Amino acid sequence: MSQSTKDQPLTEWFRKLEKPLIIYAYQIVHDREEAEDLVQEVFLRFSRQENEILEPRAWLYKTLRNLSISFLRKNNRLQRTTDEDQMDFLHTINQFVENQKQGIRFNTSHSQVIVTEFTIIKMEASQFAL
Repeated sequence: MSQSTKDQPLTEWFRKLEKPLIIYAYQIVHDREEAEDLVQEVFLRFSRQENEILEPRAWLYKTLRNLSISFLRKNNRLQRTTDEDQMDFLHTINQFVENQKQGIRFNTSHSQVIVTEFTIIKMEASQFAL
């Protein structure tokens, strides 16, 4: 990791990653408000340990994932996913990365994802007519 990446202030990390982290948390907890709360908690923890963290981006995502899973367990909402579901999610993310600037639509097995200028809007199948 470069020294400049490590020295980025908390506000810069927040500006760059708040929305992607909310999307990531929402994918796990399926609740917008809870996703936002979890992201705030992650950045609060990050601010307390910022000088000790070697890979901030990875740390933020990993900590958010762990907090999200803990939230689901605490609220008895944890659903087990199959390897196939996980691979489908990874495939979706890979497509997003490849197409993020093109603003195209693509399907996953459970939902349709619309990609536009670095933003993902997840629409469950019941929310739109096919």
